[in-house]
Amino acid sequence: MYSKECLDISFKLDHHVEEFPVYKTLQYSRNCWAHAVKLESEKEIDAQLLTWLKQASDLVKE
Repeated sequence: MYSKECLDISFKLDHHVEEFPVYKTLQYSRNCWAHAVKLESEKEIDAQLLTWLKQASDLVKE
């Protein structure tokens, strides 16, 4: 979701993450977790977020 105030990104991983900036999680199955991150600035895109997105992308490719 996008608005002028923020960008809301959702992605799935095979493990649970509770670290900031993750604000919402949902367990679909034993090894499938959905995570939501809300970004209000480009500056919030850090190495950890990029790692999670890469892991999510790799998971889809399997």
